[in-house]
Amino acid sequence: MRAATLFRSAGRQKPTGFNPSRWLTGKKEFAIHIRDTDGLAMSLRNMYLTAERTCLYQALTASRQRVKDGETAAEALIRSAAAIINAHFDTTIDYIAICDPPTLNDVPVVNGPVFMAMAVKVGETRLIDNMMLSL
Repeated sequence: MRAATLFRSAGRQKPTGFNPSRWLTGKKEFAIHIRDTDGLAMSLRNMYLTAERTCLYQALTASRQRVKDGETAAEALIRSAAAIINAHFDTTIDYIAICDPPTLNDVPVVNGPVFMAMAVKVGETRLIDNMMLSL
């Protein structure tokens, strides 16, 4: 399923701080991410999660590093992120997508800035997170 469809579906949200009109006009926009020391986005709900709560952030940062190390195949990045998440207890992946920021279309190869977005159930809680990846 295309990432654009996923983001428009009920219960999904677009990448944090993402504004297509600013991207298309070339204006810089800075997103404010408030994260706990373990990388999880801070919220009241997230305080009740177990150690598995960090699996999304771990998968995103590992993917960012793999891109910096030269990996450009989206499928390989998605598989490695899924392996990190699946190594944690009681996690179920809803989706992992790598997409072009202006269009939110899935991309097969990272050849510029892309969003990696994911939704994962940890226990009964559904978490979403995203990160910009670039060469």
